Amino acid sequence: MKKDRALKQRQEREEVVRGRMKPVRSLPDKRLQEWLLKEVVPIHSSNSHRKDKGVSFTYMQRCGEEILVRVCKARIDRIGGETVISSIRESSRIFFSLHGETVYYQNYYNSYKSDRVTSWIMGRRPIYRSQCLEWEASEEGHLYTRNLKQVLAGTVWEHSQLGELYLGDHLPINAFTYCYKYIKYPALGYLVKEHLFQLARDALGGKKDYYCEINPVNLLGKSIEEVLGVDRKYLTTLRKINPRRALFGLMKELLKQEILVTEELLSWCRENHIFHADDLQLCLKHTSADKVISYIQTQAGRKAFSKQTYFAANRVKNVFYTYCGYLELCKKWNYDLSDEEVLFPQKLEDACDSVYAKEIDESQENTDKKKE
Repeated sequence: MKKDRALKQRQEREEVVRGRMKPVRSLPDKRLQEWLLKEVVPIHSSNSHRKDKGVSFTYMQRCGEEILVRVCKARIDRIGGETVISSIRESSRIFFSLHGETVYYQNYYNSYKSDRVTSWIMGRRPIYRSQCLEWEASEEGHLYTRNLKQVLAGTVWEHSQLGELYLGDHLPINAFTYCYKYIKYPALGYLVKEHLFQLARDALGGKKDYYCEINPVNLLGKSIEEVLGVDRKYLTTLRKINPRRALFGLMKELLKQEILVTEELLSWCRENHIFHADDLQLCLKHTSADKVISYIQTQAGRKAFSKQTYFAANRVKNVFYTYCGYLELCKKWNYDLSDEEVLFPQKLEDACDSVYAKEIDESQENTDKKKE
């Protein structure tokens, strides 16, 4: 009796879900396959390090008063030397709509169970440690934008810049998360309009950056100047380098310390993973950014440093922080840093050994005095 009652209750719930899915039209497979082969597969093939041949994409449509996000997984194969889409399978559906200032939404995922009234189950797909299952559960994907204007027309998301963000960098995006956060943070649209796609994506993620604990972007700002917190004259530079959160945070800190910020300096810092303003300020206090960059690059190419690390970026970074340590000790011992031979020693490793030896001698003297 208990089993029969439980089965009946489950089937009633499944009937409700099946009724929810009835208005959903079938996917336009031919149009999607053409779009995938022409626009997505070339990008996915060049950027992906995955061994499997799957690509995730998002198709959005209107469903009555709601907007429906359909996350799909497509399989790519090569038959007779030609790339083809062998299958398209919906993985999840998200229905959402705006009521007042609140976004109401319902998640469903497509199960592999055949003993049910419908394969759709309410909720989000459980994530396990298996990489394949994590990919199946992911709600990120390449965004089909050809119908997006019609889908969002007349809604609060009509000018959200969702399609522009995807077309700006053609990277997978969680379309629902963007729409959800846009209601609270319309500043996302300001960032996309200025082609600051990386800052918009970092803001969308909402995670703390390893190099930048405090978000340098004010998502509650009412204008691009309030959002960024910098003068409009820097927008041209920002558009060119399209910085991520850490690099933009570095830029703002340098500007606070009244250090000249150039496109070349920011590009070099990004390339070599240098994001701490205090260290840069120590170097740039005595000379120009061009001279510092030229000196660090020259030292990184010397045999003394070239064998230390395999990756060039890490090698330059190591030389930079070695140089910062050298300058710190020079400052402590009142070395004349206006002298270029002191500021830019020909052999950085020998100069470091010299000042470190002095530091060690002083430490030893202090230890001996304590013993006496």
